[in-house]
Amino acid sequence: MPISSSHTETRSSPEKSHPRTPWSRAARLMPSISTVWATILYEVLWNLVEKHGNSEARQPTFNGKVPTDGKFLTMKLVIDGMALQPCSPTFVQARDAIIDANKALTGGANRCELWKAFAKRGLGQGPSMGSGSTGRKESTTVPSGVC
Repeated sequence: MPISSSHTETRSSPEKSHPRTPWSRAARLMPSISTVWATILYEVLWNLVEKHGNSEARQPTFNGKVPTDGKFLTMKLVIDGMALQPCSPTFVQARDAIIDANKALTGGANRCELWKAFAKRGLGQGPSMGSGSTGRKESTTVPSGVC
């Protein structure tokens, strides 16, 4: 049975009772934010695959505790980084956590590859997150001495 127009008008607004619904402004922005982060991590993946290779294996092989394959190393660094970052991290905090995870796992062996990937997408050294939608500043700078 179709919903009558009077029923539609009298029901409570989902945005008022559940602010994070698919109709909320925050929800509409989330796919964009997710796409940006996925794109950054894709750069990380390919930089590590270029350095460490990409096998057809379904499970990682390890050198000590370090995955030898670029795709598995990427997964390990991202997951370890998630454990190090605060709740609801900024892009910069998430970047720093992945770089810290690399330092803890490999002694920093992939620092150059990580910084190049982040810098390529605007998360190099010293970006500014600004306030709201103003004051944001990308950085494509790789810190000196990293590569």
